[in-house]
Amino acid sequence: QQSVEEQWKSSYDALDQAAADAAIDTQATLADAADRAQADARLRADLTSQLDRHTQQLAQLNTQVRAQKMSLDAMQCERDSFAANVRVLTELKATLENSMAAAEAQHREERAQWAVAKRELHAQLSQCREEIERLSCLSLQDFLGSPGKDVVVNGVDVAAG
Repeated sequence: QQSVEEQWKSSYDALDQAAADAAIDTQATLADAADRAQADARLRADLTSQLDRHTQQLAQLNTQVRAQKMSLDAMQCERDSFAANVRVLTELKATLENSMAAAEAQHREERAQWAVAKRELHAQLSQCREEIERLSCLSLQDFLGSPGKDVVVNGVDVAAG
């Protein structure tokens, strides 16, 4: 019997020791879990803080990017406006050059016409001078002709007055 009692006691002591060891292991595991939970909480708080800072930085960068895009858009509008103005001025210059060329051509044509008209007037003036010279050499009788005869000079009946 003693041996059964000793076995029993030995088994009971072993179980008691195993329970104590399990309790110690459980407490150590719980302490580790608590430490890890605290470390995780600190890490989560740190990561949340970093995420908030990065989110704020990203918002600031987005604001800067939007401002720069608006500035670039404004510069593009100015560049487009400048290019449109250059095109208009180029077209205006071409129109003015064409107008000047046309005016110069018209001026040359008018000068040529004036030169022709001037030559014609000089020719008529020369004819008139020759006619005056010829008429100044005639006597009144030569000019008037014989009685009853009509003398017509430049379409005018001179004898009739």
